[in-house]
Amino acid sequence: MKDNQTIASVDVTPGGHDILVSRKMTGDQLVEARGRLGMTQVEFGALIGRYHTTIARYEAGVDDIPAHIALLVNLIERVGVQEIER
Repeated sequence: MKDNQTIASVDVTPGGHDILVSRKMTGDQLVEARGRLGMTQVEFGALIGRYHTTIARYEAGVDDIPAHIALLVNLIERVGVQEIER
């Protein structure tokens, strides 16, 4: 696996549920994920508890994206925004 891959998913649990393993996420990957979700930086930042300026810094590559944020982004994409906002 390359260092710049976002998230790996491995089905290893007895019940067959995926375990998400965090890998480095790039700003471009975050832009793409946010685009797939159809959200602005302001909306996405509010969803994950970060200011839109922080999202902009992640996307521009100014700040590294923490592993827990990469994991959260993957999780949101898997379950959908509607499920998270309930």
